[in-house]
Amino acid sequence: MEIRLIDSSRTVQRRPYRLGPIDSDKVRKIIDELESANIIRPSCSPFASPVLLVRKKDGSDRMVVDYRELNTNTVPDRFPLPLISDQIARLGGANFFTCLDMASGFNQIPIHSESIERTAFVTPFGQWEYLVVPFGLRNGPSVYQRAILKALGKLAHTYVVSYMDDLTIISKTVEEALERLHSVLTVLTDAGFSLKLSKCSFIMEQIEFLGYKICAGRVRPNVRKIEALTLLPPPTTVTQLRQFIGLASYFRQFIPKFSEVMAPLFKLTGSQKGKIEWLPEHDKIRSMVIQRLTSEPVLMIFDPQHPIELHTDASSEGYG
Repeated sequence: MEIRLIDSSRTVQRRPYRLGPIDSDKVRKIIDELESANIIRPSCSPFASPVLLVRKKDGSDRMVVDYRELNTNTVPDRFPLPLISDQIARLGGANFFTCLDMASGFNQIPIHSESIERTAFVTPFGQWEYLVVPFGLRNGPSVYQRAILKALGKLAHTYVVSYMDDLTIISKTVEEALERLHSVLTVLTDAGFSLKLSKCSFIMEQIEFLGYKICAGRVRPNVRKIEALTLLPPPTTVTQLRQFIGLASYFRQFIPKFSEVMAPLFKLTGSQKGKIEWLPEHDKIRSMVIQRLTSEPVLMIFDPQHPIELHTDASSEGYG
């Protein structure tokens, strides 16, 4: 991966974030592990981005570099990520699913030799730089998606559904699932990719994929994502309201006439003061959306083999 700069004369010169004693020990341990794995090396680069710790789902900590300043000066890679709705649609008709999770996905892509110094990060006790793609770089997702599609070749357009480091192999029978798994593992091994076995699941009838629960051609919202929505308090600022709208919009297909229902909330986001006046009618909409999504709604994945009917309507307020 090459990091091309919009303004080549501009560097990142940030001071390290302050770390407490416990976090300092954690960062030192992570750096030792990354250096031993030849993922990073000591640096004397003119670039310096700070690091922070982020809690992962399993309770462990991940060291993340704050590349925001570097990213604003990076020429964007326009290679697109797949549309989630298209990837979900490809799961229809399958009876069995095998989910493969790539081990430290981005870390399997090398950084161009002339770009290594631009990945440099600082802590209160030193400076290092990445030899492989770290988490947080602007073009990381696009570069990785291009690499995984190139490795998979025709498989990516037949029975492998890929979204960055999440791969799902679809099949109708167990025998077919085993044959396809062997083919995919062979291709990934030849391309130099490795898997995180603890996060892989094999020949399952039900899976969670990109925030949805998939089984026998049916799709439901992921319970954990719905819980995150229900735990949000009634918003008092535009930022909080946009957070609620963003989470709700991810599952808009489960709420009939979503745009019309949410129209009063969309209007509130135009507030110039940052604060909003949250009225009973707004809370009624919020409660209705939460109630719909917590009632275990189910949709069928579109199957073009079945008879198709198209019903349309018009609205002056929104669509979808």
